[in-house]
Amino acid sequence: MALVVEDGTGKTTSESYISVADADTYDSTWEALASWTAATTGEKETALRKATRYLDLRYHHQWNGRRFNDTQALDWPRTQMQDYDGFQIAAESVPGNLEDATAYLAGRVTEGDDLTPVNDNPGLKHHAYHNTTTGETKIYEGSPQSSNAKVYPLVEEKLKDLMVSGPMIWRA
Repeated sequence: MALVVEDGTGKTTSESYISVADADTYDSTWEALASWTAATTGEKETALRKATRYLDLRYHHQWNGRRFNDTQALDWPRTQMQDYDGFQIAAESVPGNLEDATAYLAGRVTEGDDLTPVNDNPGLKHHAYHNTTTGETKIYEGSPQSSNAKVYPLVEEKLKDLMVSGPMIWRA
């Protein structure tokens, strides 16, 4: 099935923040990974889906602003957002830094990284995610914020201006 890329409209079926073609451009400009170049289109699409899922799971409670609508599949697009200079980020967009982070992580997937390893800590909750396109529900153990989750400094740096600064506040 072809990759459904978020275009800023808050699609209910989006699976990635960036297209394969744009991820190819990112890779050729910044990474030049042999594993990405050698991957098939299907493998790249799978890597982009995994990268997007990681970003939404890892940073879901840290993004600034609000989701564009309540039916969108992904955390972006968002409203009430400003960049680091205080300029408004258009609600109908996916920021370039988020696209870059997605492409970077997809490259790590083709290198063999498991972005969301199974958490062997039974004290953490299980999460179920339902794919409205396929009707499939998957159960993931723990959270990508758990102690065995990988942290990518380049991703953290690229996304810091899109996240709430200071300590996270959990509301009941």
